[in-house]
Amino acid sequence: MEKLPRGFLTEIASQYDLSEEQREAFIELFSSQKSQKEIADSLHISDNAFRTRMTGVYQKFSLGGKEPNKQRKLYDFLLTKYKIYANKTEVNPIESNPNIDELVQEVRKKIKSDIQQRCGKMQVLDMTQPIGLGDIYTDVNILDKMTSLRRFTLEELHHICHSDGNIFDRLGWVKGEKRINGLDAVKCYNKLMVWGKPGAGKTTFLKYISIACIKNQFSPEKIPIFVTLKQFAETEIERESKGSLHPTLLNYIINQFRKVNVKENEIQTLLAEGKCLILLDGLDEVKPEHSDRIINQIQKFADRNN
Repeated sequence: MEKLPRGFLTEIASQYDLSEEQREAFIELFSSQKSQKEIADSLHISDNAFRTRMTGVYQKFSLGGKEPNKQRKLYDFLLTKYKIYANKTEVNPIESNPNIDELVQEVRKKIKSDIQQRCGKMQVLDMTQPIGLGDIYTDVNILDKMTSLRRFTLEELHHICHSDGNIFDRLGWVKGEKRINGLDAVKCYNKLMVWGKPGAGKTTFLKYISIACIKNQFSPEKIPIFVTLKQFAETEIERESKGSLHPTLLNYIINQFRKVNVKENEIQTLLAEGKCLILLDGLDEVKPEHSDRIINQIQKFADRNN
């Protein structure tokens, strides 16, 4: 079976009212050529949990029978729907190839005001008025080599950052080690984790990157997405049948963009094409009771957007 575009699958998932868990399994199954075990591993769930999710998906589409047949029937149904969808949107079936550069520039225009409002100023200590970011930002330098970090998972790093003792000694950093400019590091590495003591300038650095990006001074070919993790952790959505629940990181981002009139399939396309600069701020400010869930969400998001 050939892969189907994530944006199209996301629209179908919404039409058939798939739950968050069902949506994840559904999109991964039909947008990749991974085995079900590989998909379950990428979602950090068991094989049985994945099959349970897909059973719910098949029920939403009113499909019965044995697993292989249900998957094939659903794929054939989706392929028929996609050909209609593709004709309406004037794209080639399966090999969807929109003008991604035009979409990037269109979305950048829509989010510019929101990014400037959320990232352009900083509240400093107990001052009554926020200060413009350009008035307080100074260049950030980081260590060039951090090979000792490779022994730690995201969960372990989070634990170390919240534990007592000298974090730099525990991570094996050596004083006097070569440093490079923070922006140069962002250019060189696909994924980075930045931390330091309170007031060290982590949030200022991430907001500066967002502003520089939207002003065409840094990575003008990308869409800056700034997420305050504390706000994400404490956000709940209401559902008629299940009451309130927490959104996934992906859906939280989609909802952010929906507020500035960016469609869900557009942000899905931008993510799939690697056109987004994701900036997650304040992991150390997330309450302990939310930490495991937020770390798991970050890991899932990173895995699916490799």
